[in-house]
Amino acid sequence: MQRTFTKWNLRVLENNFSQRSRKPRSEFPNTRKRGRLNEVKSGNACYRDSHTSFCTPLSKIIFMSLQLPIYTESLTTGLKKMKHNKSSVSVRNSVHGGELLDYERKELNLMSSPQAGIFSEGRTHFYYLEYQLHPDAGTQDVRRAIRSALAVKGEEAADTVVAFGKDAWDRLNPTWHPEGLRAFSVLSGVNGASVPSTQRDVLFWIQSGRRDVNMQVAFAIHSFMQTVGTLRLDLAGFQYLDSRDLIGFIDGTANPKEDKAREAALIPEGKPGAGGAFVLSQQWVHNLPAFHALSQADQERVIGRTKPDSVELEVAAMPPTAHVSRTDYKENGKALKIFRRSAPYGTVKEHGLYFLAFSCELRRFQVLLERMFGTSRDGVSDTLIRYSKPVTSSYWFAPSREALIQM
Repeated sequence: MQRTFTKWNLRVLENNFSQRSRKPRSEFPNTRKRGRLNEVKSGNACYRDSHTSFCTPLSKIIFMSLQLPIYTESLTTGLKKMKHNKSSVSVRNSVHGGELLDYERKELNLMSSPQAGIFSEGRTHFYYLEYQLHPDAGTQDVRRAIRSALAVKGEEAADTVVAFGKDAWDRLNPTWHPEGLRAFSVLSGVNGASVPSTQRDVLFWIQSGRRDVNMQVAFAIHSFMQTVGTLRLDLAGFQYLDSRDLIGFIDGTANPKEDKAREAALIPEGKPGAGGAFVLSQQWVHNLPAFHALSQADQERVIGRTKPDSVELEVAAMPPTAHVSRTDYKENGKALKIFRRSAPYGTVKEHGLYFLAFSCELRRFQVLLERMFGTSRDGVSDTLIRYSKPVTSSYWFAPSREALIQM
C-alpha cells in the first residue's frame, strides 16, 4: 500500500526514520545509487521497506540515505521549508559525485551537526575517560564498543562527547581525516617549563547535573571499552562556586557565545570534518599554596582580570606576562578564539583544572600554548605557569554526528 502525503503528515516520516534499533533499507524509484543523494524525477519522494511504503509530492526533492537516522529532524524541517516556499533545489550530477552544494544543504537544513554536548552548557558535573586502544583489538570490535558506549544515558540523561586521537581516527576511518590533525608533541618552554605529550586514542567526556549519574554512565562506558582499550585517565570534574577555577577566578569569561562559539569551535562546511571540532585536553595541577601566598593585586596581575567580578584590567595595568595578555591574541587582525569547556577537579591533596577546548583549526591551540610557554617570537611567557603545570596533553578530533554514524 502506498500513501500520498496530501496533508504533509511528516510525523509518520519521522517515526520511520527514527527507529535506531534497525537500519532500514531505502529504495527509491529512478535513483542513481543507493546510499547517496536520491532525486525522484516523477515529483514524488518515496520510501519503502518491509514495513511500509509512502510518497511525498514535491516539485523536486533531494533525499539523504535513510540509513542515517540522525538526519530525521533536519529532513523534516527541510521538507516543511520546501513545501512552504514552493522552491526547487537542484541536484549535482554524477560528474560531481552527487554531493550537495553548500547552498543546497542550507536549503534543506542539512548542514553537518556537531555532537550536542559540545555546546550544552549549564551542567555542573563532568567525567573524563581517556583510553589507549589495544594494538590487537579488531576495528569492528572497537566500533561496536564505541557505539555501545555512546548509547548509554544513565538514570537522568547525560551528554557524552567522544573524540579520537589521530592514530585511532585513521584506524577506524582510514578514508579521510581533517586537515592538520596530528598527535600532540612535547613543547619545551622557557625557564625549564614544558608541556608533556600523553597522547591517547579515545576520549569520553560525560556531563550532567548529577555526580552519581556521571558515575553510572562512566561505569557502563568502561564495561564496553575495557575489552578494546586500557583506561589511562579516569577523572571527575565539577563546577566550583559560580564557575570559578580553584585559584578563585571565574573561568571562561571571554568564551565566545552562540554563533560566535560555533564559528570558533567547529570546522566549517566544505572542509574535511565539517561540523566536527579539533580538541585539546590537558590535566593541569595547581600549586594553590604558592598562588594564595600572593596578594590579591598580584594574583590579578597574574591573570589579567579582577578577582571578584572578572573585569579585564585596563591596558596600563595589564602586564605583558598576564594570562589574558598571552591568550587573548589576534593574528593579522583576527582573534584566534577557541571555545573552552574546562572544569576543576581534585581532592584536598591534588587538584587543578581539566582544560578542555574546541577549535575550528588545530593550530590555534599550538599558537596559544607557544605564547604561554615563551616559544613564540616575542619570547614572553605566561606567569600563570609558575603556579600550575600540565601533566597530560592530547589533541583530538570530535567528529560531527553524521561522521560518527558513518564511522
